[in-house]
Amino acid sequence: MHEMGLAKDVLRKLLEAADKSGINLIHSAKVNIGETLISHKEEFFELFGQISKGTAADGIDLKVTVIPLMAFCNGCKAKFSAKEMKSGCPKCDSGDFKIVSGKEIMITEVK
Repeated sequence: MHEMGLAKDVLRKLLEAADKSGINLIHSAKVNIGETLISHKEEFFELFGQISKGTAADGIDLKVTVIPLMAFCNGCKAKFSAKEMKSGCPKCDSGDFKIVSGKEIMITEVK
């Protein structure tokens, strides 16, 4: 269950962030999650709600922004969505590119 692992990871990161900030009960939080990590947003929220019961994140108002998978071409310096890519960069067809977003989990706000 991919979403369960993601929910556990997000909960762990939220609890760590709250602890560092001296927050005993998390009321709301904002999280950026790369699109390669989250397949079913509704399932993620359901599982997160289950595993956060009895923790400082129980009942949290959690806002999730899904970050698209983006790449940067080292050849022509274009930034593009990986969805545009067929065999390489959609602008110059170079295979020399790197993924720059879409694989991350970032806590952007904890209250």
